[in-house]
Amino acid sequence: MDGLMKDLRHNKVFASVKAVIYTVEFQKRGLPHTHILLWLACEDKLPTPTDIDRVISVEILDKVEDPRYYNAVRDFM
Repeated sequence: MDGLMKDLRHNKVFASVKAVIYTVEFQKRGLPHTHILLWLACEDKLPTPTDIDRVISVEILDKVEDPRYYNAVRDFM
């Protein structure tokens, strides 16, 4: 988590980050997940959904090529 926070604050992933707050929670199976809130400089905010989609994305694995991982994503996400 420390490495991710350092990247977000200093490596310009989202240009100018003014502040960060996060919390780590543990779910029923004991797996951690994190909620992260970033404050960006006004000039660096992403104004449209298309701009946001360029930064945030997800890929669902192929059911035939990676059935084990596909099923894990399907079952737990």
